[in-house]
Amino acid sequence: MITTADLKSVFYAKKRFERCRLKYQEARESIGIHAVQYDGVGGSSRMKSDSKLERDAIKLNELENALIDAELSYKVAAARLWVRFCDLPDSRTRLIFRYRHVDLLSWKEIARIMQGEIDTEDAARKYHNRYMKESGLFETGNKADEKEQKEIGPPSAL
Repeated sequence: MITTADLKSVFYAKKRFERCRLKYQEARESIGIHAVQYDGVGGSSRMKSDSKLERDAIKLNELENALIDAELSYKVAAARLWVRFCDLPDSRTRLIFRYRHVDLLSWKEIARIMQGEIDTEDAARKYHNRYMKESGLFETGNKADEKEQKEIGPPSAL
């Protein structure tokens, strides 16, 4: 059975992975390629600032390790959720849950991908929420929760 904790773990792991990837890319771009200076006499070269280069290398290495850790956490959480998806009643439900909770797609994107099976974004959302209500993962009658579910995906994800 899928739990809200399963859904939240994938949601937060994916967001963490995206943040780490962005930080890593920004750091790589800001560090850039260090220029080489020539001293002119012997034609030998040396780096502009060895200590800055070392600091940049250490920073980039730390960010790369954090990125690898975040990616691994996301993949493990997604794999656990995939195992839980085996309990879902049909392939359409499994696809909707995968697109929404693993790939973090919007309802509009889900409807576009599943064109033919699901006609509109409202149909995809209703199909998803119907299973959530029937399984007890999503309480009926709570309009604030339903609005949040429509907008962001996993219940109480933010």
